[in-house]
Amino acid sequence: MDRYEEAARDVLSQMTLEEKVFLMSGHTSRTSMHGALKGTTGAHYNENPYLAGGCARLKVPPIAFCDGSKGVVCGTGKSTAFPVSLMRGATFHPQLERKIGHAIGREIRAYGGTLFGGVCLNLLYHPGWGRSQESYGEDTVHVGIMGRALMEGVQAEGVMAAVKHFAFNQMEALRFDADVHMDRRTEREQFLHHFQRLVEAGCAAVMTSYNRYNGEYCGQNAYLLTDVLRKEWGFRGFVMSDFTWGIRDTVTAASSGQDMEMADTRLFGLALLDAVRRNEVPESAIDEAAISILRTQLRFADYPVQAVTGSVIGCAEHRTLALQAAREGAVLLKNQNAVLPVSVRRIHEIAVFGVLADEDNLGDHGSSRVYPPYVVTILNGLRKLTPDSVRIRWYAGQNLAHMQRLAKQADVALVIAGLTAEDEGEGLSRNAQDAVHGAYGGDRASLTLSTGQEAGITAIGESNRQTVVITIGSMVQPGAWLTKTAAFMHAFYPGMEGGTAIAELILGKLSPSGKLPYAIARQETDYAPIDYRTPSVTYSYWHGYQRLDHFHREPLFPFGYGLSYTAFSLSDCQLTEQEQTILVTCRLRNTGAMRGAEVVQVYAGRDESDYPVKKLLGFSKCWLDPGEETIARIVCRLDDLAVYEGRRFHIRPGIYHIYVGTSEADPNSWKTDLLL
Repeated sequence: MDRYEEAARDVLSQMTLEEKVFLMSGHTSRTSMHGALKGTTGAHYNENPYLAGGCARLKVPPIAFCDGSKGVVCGTGKSTAFPVSLMRGATFHPQLERKIGHAIGREIRAYGGTLFGGVCLNLLYHPGWGRSQESYGEDTVHVGIMGRALMEGVQAEGVMAAVKHFAFNQMEALRFDADVHMDRRTEREQFLHHFQRLVEAGCAAVMTSYNRYNGEYCGQNAYLLTDVLRKEWGFRGFVMSDFTWGIRDTVTAASSGQDMEMADTRLFGLALLDAVRRNEVPESAIDEAAISILRTQLRFADYPVQAVTGSVIGCAEHRTLALQAAREGAVLLKNQNAVLPVSVRRIHEIAVFGVLADEDNLGDHGSSRVYPPYVVTILNGLRKLTPDSVRIRWYAGQNLAHMQRLAKQADVALVIAGLTAEDEGEGLSRNAQDAVHGAYGGDRASLTLSTGQEAGITAIGESNRQTVVITIGSMVQPGAWLTKTAAFMHAFYPGMEGGTAIAELILGKLSPSGKLPYAIARQETDYAPIDYRTPSVTYSYWHGYQRLDHFHREPLFPFGYGLSYTAFSLSDCQLTEQEQTILVTCRLRNTGAMRGAEVVQVYAGRDESDYPVKKLLGFSKCWLDPGEETIARIVCRLDDLAVYEGRRFHIRPGIYHIYVGTSEADPNSWKTDLLL
């Protein structure tokens, strides 16, 4: 028993039953136990931290929850708005993500918060999912590495991090009631593996999801919360529900391992106290929940951190991190005849098209909405960085004939197209039809751009051979316009400094280095099938790039793919098997004429029909000046090769093919075999 456990038990021994139950209760509404700490929110969701628990008599402070994922959802017009998680996943740069975690942790403390609810680990199973922008991508190892980096940064600042949504939350339309099914191997290898990584790394809390799993709601699912999370993984933090509808039954939730109902108390609080007194819930279950909460609070109260003031919120250092993430996350997918970067010394006019060129488009307006002091749009960035000798002409209209006239007159045509919070995001409607086809957020019925945007890009591309398309959103399926245009860059939702970063990339101030955190198929039917309006859904083991490989479908753009303005060579690759890891080293050289970064990626596969052709094991991002070389080192976990069979993970004996390259489908990958 460690000292935090002892201290927690000492506090528990002094608490009444009412006080212990109060620890498990959110305090947002009048239904909270004894009506305490009524309503702490302001003009918008989470304007001030949501409070839960606490015991004033014993000087136990309440937990103060701040939401996320692209920054701190708190305050008004102050917080740093980072790029969405999906764009940060495209950086393939966990060290940068850890720095962002530190920044978020500091801003939370400045707001008076102690718990961050923005470490989103739900896998991108299908790119139409409305909240896919909050995921890091479609691969469990990649999601685990990036999510752990954010969590460790936040927690190093003495702020508890809650990873969410546990589990299988990959749809918005029926997220409150959908019943998810899958076989046990799919569950463990594809959907829970990254959660396990963060539990083993010491995450403070786990937030449960709304949906059901095998018939039972995840917020009160004993298999997930007790058997897997605590007994198998040894989780020592506390479990909290998602807000308002996170649990459905007082007795079932309290008996299954749910520790805290957030953010307002409906089924815990007085209802839970009555259930204990009626012997429907054993007091030992209340004690276990209270110990989990107290032990975690005490551990984080003991973190050696520097004091912060309000000046840290949205400070220059944090805004620079937001800018860097946007620079590194934008993915260049096509660059015919090297139309990019645009040389301002050789042109006189850039025609910019699309309303999104000058819109504050930070992504979803649901629980992850951040309120920054300003947003740099792409048009702002271009106007700031181009010299007076270059004319920037912007047209936000939809008249095709006028678009064509402007495009013909310009040296370069730049089209900003894509999505907004009205097209995708958190599905706030409990009506499936509204969530899929309504005017606000939710899952997408189609992955392509709107008909009007597609027609506009095609018309512009036919009028100017130097047409560059920048798309905004979680994922955009290119249409016929791709063959009509010279260059294509995807910029996700790039945050408050996104316009600066995209302008820098367009004008060649720096080279793109983002890599796709998902594969883009050639047709939408190649993605894992899903119906966002069905009350019951079965997830397949095969999704994303592993599905394309398994069914022999060539991707349009593979996982891990992204172009640069410079060139790199890989040589002298070596593999060393260690006790629990595989060390891959290779010589990486910048053979081009510009400073840039390359992501060296390691994959493994087996010649078995039920094993992935390739699965990611690890990656490393390296920056090099022209002519410079370095030794890239990628440490891969052997247990990422394991399969879940017979109720356990094990590594099948035999030959594993190891690939080292710059994307999942890199034709120049180095290949070797590993016998285990």
